[in-house]
Amino acid sequence: MPYNSGMLTARLNVFLFLSVGLALAHEGTPQAKAFRIENLECKGIACDLREGHQAGLTALEAHGDFRGVDSVRMRLLDRHRKLVVLDKQIETSSHGKVDITVPAKDLADGEYVLRIATADVPRLLAVGTFRKASGAAPPAAETPQAAAPPGSGDAKLAGSWMGIKNTGGVLVLTADGKYTINGGAGEYRVSGQNLTFTGPLSVWNGGKAALKGGVIEFAWTNPKGAKRSYAFARSR
Repeated sequence: MPYNSGMLTARLNVFLFLSVGLALAHEGTPQAKAFRIENLECKGIACDLREGHQAGLTALEAHGDFRGVDSVRMRLLDRHRKLVVLDKQIETSSHGKVDITVPAKDLADGEYVLRIATADVPRLLAVGTFRKASGAAPPAAETPQAAAPPGSGDAKLAGSWMGIKNTGGVLVLTADGKYTINGGAGEYRVSGQNLTFTGPLSVWNGGKAALKGGVIEFAWTNPKGAKRSYAFARSR
């Protein structure tokens, strides 16, 4: 049917109405609240924490190698409510590798169990546990020597630091005690060979790191006795 001027005007009005509505909806969308992942433990699969585009929004990623398995079934269970909150089948690569991202930002606070099994005949391949809690990481206890003013940086450390040892992202330090990583930002302070970070990096060891052999390393043992380590080396 050919358009007439009335029809064209009506369609333009609808288009403008929808465009303005979407713009207002986007402008009024509140920013997601920060949260943290604690007590992360995985067996049979490698688990890692990645900072999101917004500071404090952590993503949980898991990487497995299940050769001879065409697909796996991922189930995420809320431990206390005894509910399955995620249940999906994921195809593996030709070499049996699988990458999984858990949308932690959509989960309620609480303790969770991640189970990876074969999709056809159920056979448990890997399991993981973690706890989600709202808010930034609690401040770490400081010794009097480390109680430097917030944001006290070091010009010698300023620059880009690339993640190593399976640590993702690029950490950029500035001489005024500020940093950015993967879209997030925070502050850091230096006391001798020790560094303390606020913001996104506070999820690792309460933000405590050390400069060892030219590498900034977050290393600690969690309450269950598992050792954790994330490190950055200066970019060449």
